[in-house]
Amino acid sequence: MADPLALHAVRESFTTIVNVATAAELGADVRDSHRRLQVGDWLGENGRTLGKHVRAVIGDTTTATPPASFGEDLVSGLTTALAIAGSEGNRLPEAQAELWLALLGWLASRGFGGGPEVEDRGRLCRERFHRWGLHRLLHRAFRDIGLGDSVARRRTAAVAAIHTLPMWRPGGVAEADAIFASWMANRDARRALNLPPRPSVAPAADDGFRWFVGWTTWVAAVRLVEYPAAYGLAEPPILDWVAGITADLFEGPRMV
Repeated sequence: MADPLALHAVRESFTTIVNVATAAELGADVRDSHRRLQVGDWLGENGRTLGKHVRAVIGDTTTATPPASFGEDLVSGLTTALAIAGSEGNRLPEAQAELWLALLGWLASRGFGGGPEVEDRGRLCRERFHRWGLHRLLHRAFRDIGLGDSVARRRTAAVAAIHTLPMWRPGGVAEADAIFASWMANRDARRALNLPPRPSVAPAADDGFRWFVGWTTWVAAVRLVEYPAAYGLAEPPILDWVAGITADLFEGPRMV
């Protein structure tokens, strides 16, 4: 049973980072390198604070990310996303407040399962995200940017799904059909796509489907730019590779 005061500190620290104001700040001027450094410093400080409180709640150093690493990881993800958004020739779907909020929710929770050596850390991230009630805080933040309740729940499920969906990468899940199949096998992804629990049902290509494609595209881009060893190819450039898969997904849903 988690210490209520420690859990309250986690929730407060999470909402300090994951909120409408921070999302708006990230999207304000992605080409301003000085502003990116300022945002990075702020995120690093608050990420370390969140990491400290998360470590206290977990109470097990083997599955808890050290606070310094927690902050560095948050800064790495957000500065990577900002750099992608401000890059010339970026072909990814446009990053708006809703997308920045989703990225904040994912990056502020991806350290909940410990480091790369932790077996099943994605499952731990998702489990703790829900157990600590942070999904309700993210849902509220999506409501704060003007989304209806059902859409906000779908967006929150989309963020949770990332923790257990496989990474897009050459040599692994690298084609639209395989990516789509991974969505159908993931309960959070199915909730995000507003699907009933039947594995043979394909989603309609509505706004929710298109948003989910754009969201998973951005996550793939951030991960692969952060960890080039997972890419392993010189050509085409990584963002072009991701954009190509995205174009295939936008062609329409598949039946599985």
